[in-house]
Amino acid sequence: MLTVFFRLLCVYAVTVTALRLMGKRQIGELQTGELVVTLFLSETATHAVTDNTYPFIYCLLPPLLLICLEVILSFGATKIKLFKRLFDIPPSILMRNGKINIKELSKNRLTAEELLSQLRLSGYFEMSEISCAVLEPNGQISAKPFDATESGVSSDISRALIIDGDINENALREIGRDKNWLTSVLHQNHIKSEKYVFLLTANGSDKLYIALKPTENVK
Repeated sequence: MLTVFFRLLCVYAVTVTALRLMGKRQIGELQTGELVVTLFLSETATHAVTDNTYPFIYCLLPPLLLICLEVILSFGATKIKLFKRLFDIPPSILMRNGKINIKELSKNRLTAEELLSQLRLSGYFEMSEISCAVLEPNGQISAKPFDATESGVSSDISRALIIDGDINENALREIGRDKNWLTSVLHQNHIKSEKYVFLLTANGSDKLYIALKPTENVK
């Protein structure tokens, strides 16, 4: 009994530490890699506690190796272009200007009933109120109502056109713009190149938000 208690205590401590290192997310907000790591951790912990023949070192190594892998991949997804393409899932626009994008619903295997349910959970019970709805990378749907001052004309949603010095060409196409337009925007704001930008967002009405990198972080 003491052995089981000791193993349980150690596995609990290691698993909680590993999950804390992954960041403060709720279960519904876990990215794909984080969810896989969490499932592996639970499976490893179960074997470690219930099976006395399971070598104790195996109780500690898998969680540590898994969390190291997750940290490396998470860091790579923010700094390495190849990793960004593999792990950075772009949001999907399910509604724009009050119209449902049926292709995007089908692509993400969402039914109309599921869309309605998610919108109700966000506090929107009337479809005619909604201008834009976006399926976020974590699987949740965020929504934006029509602006009452615009008589039903939406100002659209902002997309991230530059992230940490890299141009998001898909987002540019989403708002109907190209690289020439983006270069012009940078020049108008006295920015030499996209490498100086940490985040630049814009919508179809060219409403901009720009955050520059600290000078020492420009490469």
